[in-house]
Amino acid sequence: MNRLRISTYCIIIKNLNNLDGVLLVHGYTGTLMHLSSKNFKLFITFTDSKKLKTTPVINETKNINEKLIIKLKQGGFLTPMSEEEEIVFFKKVVSNLHKKYINNRQ
Repeated sequence: MNRLRISTYCIIIKNLNNLDGVLLVHGYTGTLMHLSSKNFKLFITFTDSKKLKTTPVINETKNINEKLIIKLKQGGFLTPMSEEEEIVFFKKVVSNLHKKYINNRQ
């Protein structure tokens, strides 16, 4: 498995309406995902909690469910891109959406 890191655009909301766990919101895909406290602890175990956005996830997956990793990747919460690559990707997405919007207005 490739090295992964938490997306720069991952927003972690704790204690939302007293739910167990956290709500993850992805800033540019709009994906929402609830993680139980147990899964959130596993999620941050693979990172340095003081540097959630920049520290790669360790390649060790024995303690985290492979299906959960796939869901986190599909939602954009985990990415193999570096922070710089992700910013370039986001700029391309925004540029393409803007072009599409402008073309549709004409």
